[in-house]
Amino acid sequence: MHLWCFKRVNQAYTDALFRLTALPEPTPSEEEAIELLTLLVERYEQKYYPIAAADPVSVCDF
Repeated sequence: MHLWCFKRVNQAYTDALFRLTALPEPTPSEEEAIELLTLLVERYEQKYYPIAAADPVSVCDF
């Protein structure tokens, strides 16, 4: 994926999530959209930006 395309998709996701989470009382379909966007981002981050396992001592040293 080209960088400009990723930035556009990322901005669209961010805009949609902010609009949905700013709603005072989201409808059930809006709540479902929030959950879906969250799951998609979590899956993307797990695939492309995995967090390596670390022991507690090395985390505290960081």
